[in-house]
Amino acid sequence: MTESATTAGQQQVLADASSGELVDLSGLVAEERVVSPDLVRRLCVGPEAKDVDPRGIRIKGAHFVQPLDLSYTNVPHPLEFEATTFDATPDLSRADLPVLWLVDCKLPGLRANGIRTNDIRLVSSTLSGTVWLDGTKIDGSLDCSSATLSDEAGTALTASQAEISGDVILSGGFSATGAVGFIRAKIGGRLDCSGATLSNTDGVAFSADGAEISGGVYLLGGFSASGAVRLAGAKIGGQLLCRGVTLSNKGGYALTVDGAEIRGDVFLGGDVFLWGFSADGGVRLPGAKIGGQLDCPGAVLINESGNALVAEGAEISGGVFLRSGFSAKGAVSLRGAKIGVALVCFDATLVNEADVALGGRDAVIDGALIFRNVSVTGGLDLFRASATTLDDDLGREDDPLGSWGGVKPLVLDGFDYRRFDDKADWDSKTRGRWLESTFRFQQGAWQQLIEVYRSVGRDDEATRTAIAMHNDRVRRAGLPWYRRWGR
Repeated sequence: MTESATTAGQQQVLADASSGELVDLSGLVAEERVVSPDLVRRLCVGPEAKDVDPRGIRIKGAHFVQPLDLSYTNVPHPLEFEATTFDATPDLSRADLPVLWLVDCKLPGLRANGIRTNDIRLVSSTLSGTVWLDGTKIDGSLDCSSATLSDEAGTALTASQAEISGDVILSGGFSATGAVGFIRAKIGGRLDCSGATLSNTDGVAFSADGAEISGGVYLLGGFSASGAVRLAGAKIGGQLLCRGVTLSNKGGYALTVDGAEIRGDVFLGGDVFLWGFSADGGVRLPGAKIGGQLDCPGAVLINESGNALVAEGAEISGGVFLRSGFSAKGAVSLRGAKIGVALVCFDATLVNEADVALGGRDAVIDGALIFRNVSVTGGLDLFRASATTLDDDLGREDDPLGSWGGVKPLVLDGFDYRRFDDKADWDSKTRGRWLESTFRFQQGAWQQLIEVYRSVGRDDEATRTAIAMHNDRVRRAGLPWYRRWGR
């Protein structure tokens, strides 16, 4: 080579980079670590490229003052930088190369839209501008573990319509200030955001709307987001697992999964776990198709001005579990949902003082509705809903109405169920008090209770219930005593 070398670092790269061995400049003083990007470009696409070892260019501790431009090039060997500082944003747009690794580096951003490569690593790197990966094709994984991204303009990372055959790893302390987006991306493995911290206050912190993810989506290990997390219309082949998560999007929806299809594999397909999940803002799942269960043990959802949890029209093959300390301030709406196993409300707190706390109008439950040890402030609407079995704690010693005691208004008209669970109270007097607590007189609710008694041969209970229904109708109509019996 005839390249003029102006620093000791440049001389070392010129002499050793083509060998495939790591060229370590970290022991040099700062001014001697400066390397010309033109030298690297020549080693990648110039006449010298044919002499580079197949292991590629591997440089540690360098400092690039001028921009490295490899856009629209075909680089035949891997390109790896470690603990390297770039003063200007590298440009690899539409480049084609085997590997791009930027480990523990400092960059003002990265332009790599449309790049073709087998593997991208930004591990432990700090980027103070946007990472552009729109339309990329990665035959392996995108690994951003422990990276720190920030962008004052509001976009930390964008990989819209990217095709990534392996995993996307945003874990290990990954942090982003500004939106992270994988809109309509195709991810062949998992999307792992365990322990990540995302911030885009008053905007979208993370979006994978319309993405196709063959594996699971993991928001675990202290994952937190200030701003909306969106997976609307996404197709997820594994689990959507949210454990130990804190989301904040005040006045809006913290998690949106509208119209998503979640299939899964380990737990008979597509479980959605909101486990130890905390959201200051609503969670949306309307129209979602979930191949397993929607489980929210210990979740705390707050959206006092609207809906805390919305799964209207969702199709859930497994059960819906609002349990183990589940708490919602704002409506929980399951209107028109199809639930394949059971709706379990156990050890839960539901609060929506101004309106319905739990809405299940037109919901179809192909199993039991379990309603025990629930504290409700607000209404409960089961109009035209259906379940095979009703299991509740009516007749409790401390409160005869049990979990139904705090429900105002209570709508049971058109609620269809076949029987009460063996553990539930079948007594017609107790059940009569239950229906007397509904919002206005609801004849359909009374007739359903009569039908249940008759279907199991409890004709005396059915007769007593019919009398109680008449008395409730008269009482609520406010008729004078001499007209109560048709006089």
